[in-house]
Amino acid sequence: VLCSLFPYFYHKPLPMVKKIMLIDSHCHLNHDRLHHLGGAGAVADLAQRAGIDGMLTINCRISDEFPEVLGVARAHD
Repeated sequence: VLCSLFPYFYHKPLPMVKKIMLIDSHCHLNHDRLHHLGGAGAVADLAQRAGIDGMLTINCRISDEFPEVLGVARAHD
């Protein structure tokens, strides 16, 4: 596709991307394995410092985990 557009862009500057938004679309911030890192808040802070703009935390067992996942989401919105 770029080759077919080359003549068009040859005489015009390419539009510049100012910022790419990075979203982790599948994470488990309530998982026990994250406790040694300081929990969900600490992991979210680490991700933000690494350039992640947002995270979508999910759960595997809605009846068991949803209240905890909702709490994590509300605390770090």
